Formats: sequence, C-alpha cells, structure tokens
Amino acid sequence: MAREIEFSGKTYPSMKEAARANGITYSSFRNYMDLPPEQGPNEVTIRGVTYPTQKAAAEALGLTPQTISEAKRRGQLQTAGLGTNWRWKK
Repeated sequence: MAREIEFSGKTYPSMKEAARANGITYSSFRNYMDLPPEQGPNEVTIRGVTYPTQKAAAEALGLTPQTISEAKRRGQLQTAGLGTNWRWKK
C-alpha cells in the first residue's frame, strides 16, 4: 500500500502521484527524495565535498562519470576511486 507524502507543501497519496503532479519521472523523484534536504537533485557529496553534478565529481577525482554512477548505485560514494587497498581507520 502506498504511503502519503508531503512535497512542496502539498500532500499526495503516493510518490508516484507526487512525481506525476510535478512533471517528473517516478525514478527521478525517488532519487531526489533520498537526498538530504539541502542537497539538490543533481548534486553529489563525496568525502565531504559537494559537487554540482556526477560529471563534475568524476572530473575532480580523476574518475569516469560511470564510476561515480556505479558507486552511487551501490551506496559506496565515499569510497569511489580509492581502489581496493584501503581500510577505514578505527
């Protein structure tokens, strides 16, 4: 069963209805809603630095946009581009 959602001061019966009413795709709306409130839909934050787009992050970190996209999909943005020989400090 869908849950009601409030977006831009209006209540919608579901995320799909909110997306439809705002003229965007459901997947884009869902991705946007997963971001912190102060972060825009195209911004990405990696290791404390916020970039305006995934492409900008890739260029700054010497990676491909596909690497950033894949890391985001896997929930591993904070380790994007670090390789496999890293460990978090305890």
